[in-house]
Amino acid sequence: MTLSSTDMGSFGMNTPSFFCIDNFTTADNPLSINDEITTDNIHLYPNPAKEILTIDIHHKKSRNTTNIISVYDVTGRKMMMNNIYNGHSRISVQQLSAGVYTVVVNDGVKDIKKLFVKE
Repeated sequence: MTLSSTDMGSFGMNTPSFFCIDNFTTADNPLSINDEITTDNIHLYPNPAKEILTIDIHHKKSRNTTNIISVYDVTGRKMMMNNIYNGHSRISVQQLSAGVYTVVVNDGVKDIKKLFVKE
């Protein structure tokens, strides 16, 4: 969709423009609720962790696939990245300072976030 106007200035259109969509349908095949990976399907343990953090994804899509996990500190800085094979991974968190971290699991479509504490 494109919006255009005959009243153009140096910064774009001078008149406000809008469009309305009614009875909008798509041709894609969205995932059903049962196919989505949710935070309930992701388990981090032990939490708090000292040396090793285990990440399990209990979902049929995680079998025979690879998911990418990233760990971020409270400022949003990426501290590490790793792969989860077949829904299970153990990562070393020894190099992290004590504090709260966010684990982000990417299932190929979206990011799922869980918190853990590093002792």
